[in-house]
Amino acid sequence: MRKPKGSPLLNEKPSEPHGRQLDLGTKLSFSLAAVAAGTLSMGMTWFSMVYYNAALGVSAAVVGGALAAALTVDAISDPLVGAWSDRTETRWGRRHPFMYAAVLPSALFFWLFWNPPDWVFASDAVTFSFLFLVTTAVRLTVTFFDVPVMALVPELTDDYDGRSDLLNFHSNAIYGWTAVVTAGMYGIFLVPTDDFTTGMLNVVGYQDAGLYGAVITALAMLGCAIGLQKHIPRLVKEQKALPLVTHRFRDFLKPFKNKSLASLLGSRLISAAVFGTQAALFMYMFRYFWGLPEDVLFVYSLVAVIGVPIAFWLVPRIFYGREKRRVGIAVLIYGLFVDVGPIMLRLFDLMPANGTDALTYTFYALGIAQNIAGILIAVAIGSMLVEVVDDHAAQTGDQMAGLISSSQTFMKKATSGLGTLIGGWVLVLIAFPTQTDVADVSPETILQLGVIYGPVMSVLGLAAIWVLMGYRITRADHDANIANLARRAESAQAKE
Repeated sequence: MRKPKGSPLLNEKPSEPHGRQLDLGTKLSFSLAAVAAGTLSMGMTWFSMVYYNAALGVSAAVVGGALAAALTVDAISDPLVGAWSDRTETRWGRRHPFMYAAVLPSALFFWLFWNPPDWVFASDAVTFSFLFLVTTAVRLTVTFFDVPVMALVPELTDDYDGRSDLLNFHSNAIYGWTAVVTAGMYGIFLVPTDDFTTGMLNVVGYQDAGLYGAVITALAMLGCAIGLQKHIPRLVKEQKALPLVTHRFRDFLKPFKNKSLASLLGSRLISAAVFGTQAALFMYMFRYFWGLPEDVLFVYSLVAVIGVPIAFWLVPRIFYGREKRRVGIAVLIYGLFVDVGPIMLRLFDLMPANGTDALTYTFYALGIAQNIAGILIAVAIGSMLVEVVDDHAAQTGDQMAGLISSSQTFMKKATSGLGTLIGGWVLVLIAFPTQTDVADVSPETILQLGVIYGPVMSVLGLAAIWVLMGYRITRADHDANIANLARRAESAQAKE
């Protein structure tokens, strides 16, 4: 492979690959988990606020509060399910029983979220309770699938760059599928009708999309579980070779004392707030702040798919042979620039005027750049987290991939809860009207939306970059950890 070019942040010597190489079928099967995650993410993160607030007329404070409250429950469930799967021993392996159990409940609760009964809107208290309970149910069932799937990454391969390769497939799949789902929403489901003159207010469109999304989620989860089942015997054998330290609760908390994990999670949590807020307010910014028509949303989503093959091509050239910490910091800086930069430029009147072709084409380019940023960040953060699994196992002798990986799945779902909560606060603060067409919102209110959104997102993005600098696991540390674990496994087998 051609040696990548260096840069101030990305200037490391490549090392020779080692460890287990994965076949294409495994990578594609693992990527099916991204299809399920992409479907659920697009619904719960990008469209929940605009559906319940703008289309159904529910208070933004109620929507944001309910989704954030569900996140509190999820904060407890993710590590519990992760630790549970670490200690499970069945002929179906440790992870697959959880994955299969999640298929139908995830689909059913996701459908219910988008098809609420009429009695749900009897009062704000009833609406809050419904949203909290159903969102919690969706999150819990997704936890049963997502946590075990992500826990498989360090077990499928111990190669430093191979893990980035596997997550490259997964991240490109999730962003590519997300772009397809977005285009489908704007081009098929959220279109103006006789009953809904504005597509983003088309209640029936959201409900129909909920049904299709539920079916796709179930099929993708099932395909992923079946495709990865061939690895069960080897994974079980490897886990048995590692001794279990204890089941005591204090040891349950040990992984989170790892400084690199604390840094990574802190940065990821802040990034989740940034991404989730952007997602919750995306339709508001696109239609009201930028004044772009709905047909541009459709083309924007399709054009964004171009970023997927570009990112897939970039990952090996950016990641292989380099330290993941430096790559992670670099791609976070790039992501902050393409996500928040345009809003800050508009506040200083440095962006093309609304209603011009120049603004439209600028946003098409931004869609590609943002998709590339999201993929690179997902690969960097996910791959760095996998290294923590081996680092903890080497230090303590306890392999806790499920527990540690649960922090990653929690952060992914935190984008919905934290972002919707912050987005709800912003809309309440500026008294943004509900069930209102673009032309009927005052210019002052639209300006306030950008004035609050841009600076807040900039500060949070810089904070995420600063916190990530505390990550300390290097390529040399990885090699030492793998060698240590191999010696320990050989010693355990010799005693049997």
